[in-house]
Amino acid sequence: MYRVLKTAGVRANVVVENTDTKSNVIIGRLSTDIVDTIKTHREAGYTIPEYDSIWNIEVNSDCAKELTKLAMPMKKPVRDQRKKPEEKKVGVNVDAFDLIFGI
Repeated sequence: MYRVLKTAGVRANVVVENTDTKSNVIIGRLSTDIVDTIKTHREAGYTIPEYDSIWNIEVNSDCAKELTKLAMPMKKPVRDQRKKPEEKKVGVNVDAFDLIFGI
């Protein structure tokens, strides 16, 4: 059995909790994707509580799996693959002895 939890307020995070293992996944802030997923898996005639109220909705495992897919994805940043121009060395080769002795 799974529950969808949300504290009061529109900007509160939505959490999916497994009631058997007491583990939870933070989905993120309330969005239309979350509401649509819950609506598609609920039986006819069920209404979702108001968006700014406290949520404690029981959902089935299929709905919980789809909701966890909506969790905040961590993506690697895109690697910069632009070619860097080669640095051209202008001037004379300077050696450590030249710096020390001033030759």
